Amino acid sequence: MTDSLVSFMAMEEGLNERNVVAKVLSDPDGRARTDRLLKEAKLAVKEQLDLHRPLVEALRDALLEREELIGSEILEVLAEAEAGLAAPLPARGGPSLLASRPAPRAALADPGQAR
Repeated sequence: MTDSLVSFMAMEEGLNERNVVAKVLSDPDGRARTDRLLKEAKLAVKEQLDLHRPLVEALRDALLEREELIGSEILEVLAEAEAGLAAPLPARGGPSLLASRPAPRAALADPGQAR
């Protein structure tokens, strides 16, 4: 087993003109670049999960309790978790997950239009 994140299952269809993945992964340089991109993405995701660990854990706990969360419930769990932090997330080095979410569609809709 190597430390590569590249899955050769993506090449299952074989090398042909439709299988772009197989073309990239069959080239040593393409495979190395793909592996580097995957490793960078994995590191970025891990950093975000670590940075927002209290929020991730709050969502985990809520899902274990309720089994399912929908829109407003997710936002409620995140808001409660963020409010309970000693130092808000922006002060800890990252943006608030709640501050960066898009406005709800209802807030964007023209009140005069029918929905």
